[in-house]
Amino acid sequence: MKHPKVLLAVVPLCTAVHAEEHYTVGALAVVEDMVYIDMKKDRALQGAPFFAFDSDDLFFTLGALGAHLYQRETDQVALALDGYVTMGDGYRRGDSPRFRGMARRHPHTDVGLALELSWALGQSSLSVQQDVSGRSKGLLASYTHSLPWPIGQVVVAPTLRLDLMTARHVDYYYGVRREEALPDRAAYRGRQAINISGGYLLSWMLAPEWMLYQGVEYTWLDDAITDSPLVDRDHLVSGVLGVTYSF
Repeated sequence: MKHPKVLLAVVPLCTAVHAEEHYTVGALAVVEDMVYIDMKKDRALQGAPFFAFDSDDLFFTLGALGAHLYQRETDQVALALDGYVTMGDGYRRGDSPRFRGMARRHPHTDVGLALELSWALGQSSLSVQQDVSGRSKGLLASYTHSLPWPIGQVVVAPTLRLDLMTARHVDYYYGVRREEALPDRAAYRGRQAINISGGYLLSWMLAPEWMLYQGVEYTWLDDAITDSPLVDRDHLVSGVLGVTYSF
């Protein structure tokens, strides 16, 4: 199950301020548009348990396992650098009629670095990750900025994100090879793409250990993706509702 990246506004991949070892458990319900054409459902609704762990040295959250490499905190800013391993989705031939006659596109395993800065103007994070599984051999980079705005027990965090995908990544997951071309599915060679996303995440402290989350994200897809014959939309919308308990 993929988690909308708007969750990173409050549950970042790396955390600039670390407490002692703690755990978070809970449940999430996620609804998201499917990027590929003719999927069984244009919009998927999924529910799944949520688990996160953080300590001075290691962390696990949102499908990423990593280590805290550097952290520094002053009265004005907090800075952290993390290394991590994560996995991304692929697709099977049976996932959509559009994939008939196409080779499977396997999930990828990435190794990355994430830098996060908490400062007066909000939270900024930059992550770069490279496929090490030999699938796409592509690189992904993401810059996110959020501005948490506390209102009593509620925090509203408007978020803006830029996601870069190198041509290798786009070509592997959105391209159509010459031998896969059909009259209604032209060959397509992917190129570098930058998607732009905007959204918000609302977090409500029900009790010191309990949090309720609700968020929505809208993503504008780059032409390098929408030009693919496997895609028939120019944007994606996702939403999340979840509750967590920390100890």
